[in-house]
Amino acid sequence: MRHNPGIPIAVAAGAAAIGITGAVLLDSTAGAVILLLVALAVVAGCVLTLRRRDDYSAVAALVAVPVVTLAVGVPAAVLGTGDDPAPRPARAAPAGDLPITDDDPIPTDLSSLLSAALDRADALVPDGSDSVLSVELGTGGAVSVTVLDRRDGYEVRSSRDASESRWRDADRGLADRRNVFARAELAGLDLTELAPRVREAAAPLLTERSAGRSGVVEIARRSSDDLLVASFLLSGVTVQVGADGQIAPTIAAATLEGMRPVARAAIVEAGLDPARAELGELQYRAVADGSDSVGATTIMNSGGIEMRFSAGQPVDRIVVVPGQFPDIDRSPATAEPGFRFSAVNTSVLLKVRADIMRRAGSPPYDAALVGLAVGQAPFDRELGPVIRMNVGPSSVKTAGMYTLRGRWVADRSF
Repeated sequence: MRHNPGIPIAVAAGAAAIGITGAVLLDSTAGAVILLLVALAVVAGCVLTLRRRDDYSAVAALVAVPVVTLAVGVPAAVLGTGDDPAPRPARAAPAGDLPITDDDPIPTDLSSLLSAALDRADALVPDGSDSVLSVELGTGGAVSVTVLDRRDGYEVRSSRDASESRWRDADRGLADRRNVFARAELAGLDLTELAPRVREAAAPLLTERSAGRSGVVEIARRSSDDLLVASFLLSGVTVQVGADGQIAPTIAAATLEGMRPVARAAIVEAGLDPARAELGELQYRAVADGSDSVGATTIMNSGGIEMRFSAGQPVDRIVVVPGQFPDIDRSPATAEPGFRFSAVNTSVLLKVRADIMRRAGSPPYDAALVGLAVGQAPFDRELGPVIRMNVGPSSVKTAGMYTLRGRWVADRSF
């Protein structure tokens, strides 16, 4: 009994149609190739089966396959290669994780811009790239470089806008600084590779859109400690990168949960034992917009950590602004004796925050708005060192005072 030749012909035509249609519509190139190979194998198998017959079934199959393929595959190709669908609206970023948008541009080829600035430094003064005071890489590709002319003590500055092909004439003026750096010190700094990593790292700091400078990279030594850093300015936030390409490991201090580990690492960097280091006062303010510090402090605007050490220690003060390297004042400490850093416990601080919010009936979102001070209790020295904390915006005045073990003392922070 002979089998109906129409079945293999239909299978061959169907396989060909499915193969060409799937290949057009699939996003994956590898998947499309595999599907076409499978379809080709099915068609070949059907044709070989029909060749054993002595009629014209195989010829019919060879005619049917391209006809069906054209009838089905061409419309699929037209539909599958039309205009891309409109992009879906981007998901709104949660608070504290705002993306950097196109109005915060960083020049894409920062490494080339830096190389051009250093070459310009050599053209300004002999061996100028060995006595650079600062380099600024601006929005859209603007560049400026300032060098120290060691022959006469003047600083020489030259700049070029993104739209200009030539450098402007140099400006000269008496230099009031000498903390230069050399091209060789930047050998480990790949700014082009760093830019996207800095953008990602900065996200926890962007809880507000300030009007500060944006899309600028400044390379210079810090005046406080001569540390050579590349400072990325993004929506008013500064993220520092060391000459070795390492992003400042302080971003976690943006929130209360990450404050203590960052403070401990800064104490270790200062050469002190965190188990024995004694502080006169520790101040902290979260970076979230609306956080209210407890009293006047150097970090009351930026957010971060300020630690003042008790007399007799080789470090007077450490200031940590999230996103920047710790600023360590290595002059002899002057603060009165207070408490050991090891007495400050994250779990206790979180317990204190929760208790303040419970007593005041605060909404959950106020938990991000924290300011605190650990030190001698004001107006009552018999209490010893206490935790004073503000939770929520300054207009709410939700606060509390607690012992270092978390026992409630008063509903105030002063």
